[in-house]
Amino acid sequence: MLSGYEKQKVLKAANHTWQDGPCRDCKCSLTSLGNYQPTCSATECPKVKTHEDYADYELALVPLHNRCCPKVRRTACKLNGKKHPVGDEWYEDKDFCKKYHCVESAKVRLETSTINCNEKECKAGYEYKSPSPEAKECCGKCVQVACVVDDVVRPVGDKWTSDDYCTNYFCQNSNGSLQVEAVKIECPSISKEDLSDFVYESYTVDGECCEKNKPIACKAGDEVYKIGETSPSPDGDKCKTITCVKKPHKDELVKQVSVESCKKDCSKGWEYKESETQCCGECVQTSCVVSDELKKPGETWQSDDGCVTYSCDNLGGQLLVSSNHESCPSIENCPTANVYLKGCCKYCNATTSEHMKLCSPQPIQLEKTVHLIEVSRMPYGKCVNEEPIRHFTECIGTCHSSTFFNMKTGMHESVCSCCQATEFHSLDVELECADGYKWKKKVAVPSKCDCVACGEGSPYLSDATPKPNFLELA
Repeated sequence: MLSGYEKQKVLKAANHTWQDGPCRDCKCSLTSLGNYQPTCSATECPKVKTHEDYADYELALVPLHNRCCPKVRRTACKLNGKKHPVGDEWYEDKDFCKKYHCVESAKVRLETSTINCNEKECKAGYEYKSPSPEAKECCGKCVQVACVVDDVVRPVGDKWTSDDYCTNYFCQNSNGSLQVEAVKIECPSISKEDLSDFVYESYTVDGECCEKNKPIACKAGDEVYKIGETSPSPDGDKCKTITCVKKPHKDELVKQVSVESCKKDCSKGWEYKESETQCCGECVQTSCVVSDELKKPGETWQSDDGCVTYSCDNLGGQLLVSSNHESCPSIENCPTANVYLKGCCKYCNATTSEHMKLCSPQPIQLEKTVHLIEVSRMPYGKCVNEEPIRHFTECIGTCHSSTFFNMKTGMHESVCSCCQATEFHSLDVELECADGYKWKKKVAVPSKCDCVACGEGSPYLSDATPKPNFLELA
């Protein structure tokens, strides 16, 4: 038996191979000398950095029993020089559509999975939105950007109305969620106060939900009165009236209240009396006012000379001062020597010849006779006298006139005479017409005048027409 330090000598056949330990291979080879010698070579194990997996994996050497070289085992994945342990998942270069996995089954393996984004076609109301870098996602998604109602796309903020115009719809964004909001239209109602004051007429308007109410008349209690009409106040106030008035440029009515103010200040001799049917009463005459003194109806008084008696009388519903006195004749043209006093009056003691001088024919001033005669004559037109008319006279003078109080009739009666023409003679007056035509016309003028009782008229004048101081004869 050999010791531990002794080598065992073993014979090997020519060309036989064997291992002299785990890492040494030997062979019995024929040399050039013609003898057999053992030739051995050591096994060189591969290095980790030269291993084929070195670029993609973290590697470890695992010794093997009875093996020269250790086994190379993958312990982690490696990509772009960065180590990733088993179980790690990651993306490279922000490409979130390609995912890397470091897995281990029989051995550690680097796997990839690619995502295909196929859902980029969105339904109505939605739009495809690519993912943001912060989301770390490959594919975007369809995001709602509008409301879809009855296959109609409505953008955010859009407003539309129902077919009956009574509901308003809105497409709104509520905390990131799009919703259709429906708002019902509430039609206004007429207040009880307005219904008690006005009569309304309802009508529809195209494109609107609610009926319009138009006031067409006013009301005062149960009474209806039209625009422009006036009604007494329902509270019974006679001084207050209500008029139905339309506001300018508006379909609105107002009940315009008018209050009448009464003037109750009456003049002296008058007193205010209230009316039972109207707002205002009236000033009623209660006295006659004479020199700022009040005289009651039926009261009488006399003048200072005692010739006139006055009384406050009711004549036709009006209080008037009546006088009863002797009527004195006019003595204006009477010579002073002929004036005499009889009772309360002065009279003129004139002879008949003097009296006649008071009423006589007097010539008209020549300048006043130009254009005095004017006549229209066809076919010449208007014709007038262009020259003065000599001896053109008129009756001028003063005749006696007076009144006296008839005690039997209780009335004042007149006694008068007027200065009137009693005889005439004719004058030839030349007239010139508008077209130059000239012709002569006979005109009658007074030749004698006298005081004639008023109303009797002259036998030469017609009572049916005003009495001129001359006559046109032809």
